[in-house]
Parts: sequence; structure tokens; C-alpha cells
Amino acid sequence: DDLSLSPCYGRDTAVLSFIVAGNKDYPGSPEEFEMYSKGLQEICEKKYHARPHWGKVNWVNDNTPNYLRDVYPEFDKFVELSKRLDPHGRFQNTYLMERGL
Repeated sequence: DDLSLSPCYGRDTAVLSFIVAGNKDYPGSPEEFEMYSKGLQEICEKKYHARPHWGKVNWVNDNTPNYLRDVYPEFDKFVELSKRLDPHGRFQNTYLMERGL
């Protein structure tokens, strides 16, 4: 992939994704989602040097921008371009803003 903020950028990649879904009798919970996704992210990062999707919930830590700079080689260029093309943050969301992205 040649898109600089794609988790597949510059390398052969497989994508693992999952959804914790419920139904009327068992609606699921944020805690359940967190349990599964933290475990999956930890395994993928340690064993496969995975990149979490930069724009989706991940369990990096409070240092998300620095972590993303390490795993996405073109991250700073993207942030600069984003600020230039979207100076008012119209395409931002709370999740990204809380992480300084």
C-alpha cells in the first residue's frame, strides 16, 4: 500500500478485525470490547509488529502521538497536511483531538 497512513503502508500486511456484538438478551458491553481488543492488540504488536489504525480506538497509552510516529513513518507529514488543509478541525473527532492528532 502506498497510502502513508494505511496500516499496510510499505510492507506486506494482513488485517485482523473483530466486532463484539450483542443481541436483545445479551447486549455486550464496553468492558467486553476493551478486554478483547486490548488482548488482540497486544498479541499483534508483540508478535507481528502490528500498527493499530491511527483513527480508531486503540490501547496504546497516553503517549499515542509519539507511538504513532514510531510505527507510521509518514505520520508527521500527515499531521502537518491535515492542519494545513483542515485548519478548523472540521474532519476531527473527539477521539483524535483528545490525543493531539
